[in-house]
Amino acid sequence: MTLKEGSDPNDATIIVEAPASLPGGYVFDVEHNGHVFPVAVPDGGVLEGQTFQSELPLPQPIAPPSIDDNIVVVPVDYVIPMPDEVPQEQRSDVPISRTTRFVVNNPDGTQTTTEETVHSDGTVVRTSITQSIANTNTASNQLTSEQETGAQPKVTYAHVPEGAWRTPLCECHNTGMCWMVMCCTFIPLGQLMQRLKLNFNGDQGDYKMTCSIWTALWIILISSLAIAACLTEYALFIFFALAIYFVYALVKTRYYMRRRYNIPSCCSRCKPKNECNGCCNDCCCVLYCAPCVLCQMLTHTHDEFKYNYVWHNSRGLPKEAPQIE
Repeated sequence: MTLKEGSDPNDATIIVEAPASLPGGYVFDVEHNGHVFPVAVPDGGVLEGQTFQSELPLPQPIAPPSIDDNIVVVPVDYVIPMPDEVPQEQRSDVPISRTTRFVVNNPDGTQTTTEETVHSDGTVVRTSITQSIANTNTASNQLTSEQETGAQPKVTYAHVPEGAWRTPLCECHNTGMCWMVMCCTFIPLGQLMQRLKLNFNGDQGDYKMTCSIWTALWIILISSLAIAACLTEYALFIFFALAIYFVYALVKTRYYMRRRYNIPSCCSRCKPKNECNGCCNDCCCVLYCAPCVLCQMLTHTHDEFKYNYVWHNSRGLPKEAPQIE
């Protein structure tokens, strides 16, 4: 329904033409000045085409804008109250509360942050802090950076004795370690080299796959030994080649450990002249009893009574065991 021609769009009353014969009190919609609102038929009713006057509805009051346009209201958190039909045992014990943060940029270059928390019992807690905007942005950037990068875990390093071996050559109290060095000799060597952060050749470098490489070499050695039972020449060559390379790698690793931790050689011939720096002694010990040498080196880096040997770990240690610096 539209207005009757002649109505003043700015007038407080309008002239309405009835679209049909309507009883008194009947309400229908009228469009005026781009707005649609309901109009009631006066008492007694009207006939089709009859005109009558109606008052415009009062406009809805609009709240005036905030004086300070720099105020930002940020809802921090809100715990939704649980309905009564939720069983008591399923309700959370966390008190229901609502926190609102007001951030105001002051003309003097500072920023005031006010937090207001309304608890379910009606208690209101309000805190306020004022600081420079530069400090606020710096703290925000630092917090964002920490959240993106994550807290760096603190690395602890093992205390390795220097000047002498922790245990004698033929002394090992760990039964699991003894079985591993006697039955799967290559694998404990790979674990030791990975502890010392050496590659499979006994040099400093990429060490993360050292234990895996020596495990693969052990599988090849056992396979060649099984094939060698059929007197296959190639299998015998592979077996002896791997055995010689194992001796070379173990001697090199023992020599590296002695030099790193200032452990003197027990070779009486090498001490006065210092010709081989104890390398001959390392070679003799490995040829005499390679499992004993491995046990002595494994127990030197970490105390076997504090960190028990773990055969299925790449370092042969528990996960909580510290690294070697």
